[in-house]
Amino acid sequence: MPTDRRQVDDIGAAEKIMRRVLKRGNYSTADLGAAAGPDHRSERTIIERIQTGMIMSDVYPVSKQRKVQSNKVALRRWENEGGSTDEGDQ
Repeated sequence: MPTDRRQVDDIGAAEKIMRRVLKRGNYSTADLGAAAGPDHRSERTIIERIQTGMIMSDVYPVSKQRKVQSNKVALRRWENEGGSTDEGDQ
């Protein structure tokens, strides 16, 4: 249990600021923004921490299931365009 009361209050304050930022952005991390005011610097810090910890979808590694599914979709698209996987059709 912390003995320094100020640390607990700072954590509570940071939590309140984070909730306010998330609510203002409608809980969408893409829409986060710091408002002008006395907590602007704290809001910017929290937003930067959230964005630093995020893995963007274009960089996120593709799962095996997703890779198999995308191959099936690509094959169906190719077959619909006149391609065939059956050698007897040629």
